[in-house]
Amino acid sequence: VVFAIGAPWLAPKDPLAQDLMLGRLPPFWMKGAEPGYWLGTDSLGRDVLSRIIHGSRVALSVALVAGVLTCLLGATRRA
Repeated sequence: VVFAIGAPWLAPKDPLAQDLMLGRLPPFWMKGAEPGYWLGTDSLGRDVLSRIIHGSRVALSVALVAGVLTCLLGATRRA
């Protein structure tokens, strides 16, 4: 929840910024890793860690909406 709320300030890079020269970098614990890209990059050179942090905002929003709707529908249903 903390990462989802603070995503704009906690994510190390812009999750949408592309750099094709940095495509498919491995995570920091593997040979050939680039400093600053802890979980590596995807095929378009976007930072995986930043994308996960920003994606947690969407996942949290969907979970909250689903939970609220479930509670509302369950509370209004007759036995």
